[in-house]
Amino acid sequence: MLFITAMIAQIVRWKDTNADLKILLAVGGWTHGSAPFTDMVSTEAKRTTFINHAITFLRDRGTQTPSIYTLYH
Repeated sequence: MLFITAMIAQIVRWKDTNADLKILLAVGGWTHGSAPFTDMVSTEAKRTTFINHAITFLRDRGTQTPSIYTLYH
């Protein structure tokens, strides 16, 4: 986890030299399967919790508020 935290900090610092840089938060991946994400979006309360955590995560790291896109099959 320490490596990931340091990597995120480095990416955020790139904004110092490129103000137009957009940092995106991606969740999941091909090998994760859909079950955790189906549960995560199954109720309005769970969606709200995820969105609030994502916003806090990015703001705590000095990034902008995310745009959230979903690709769900």
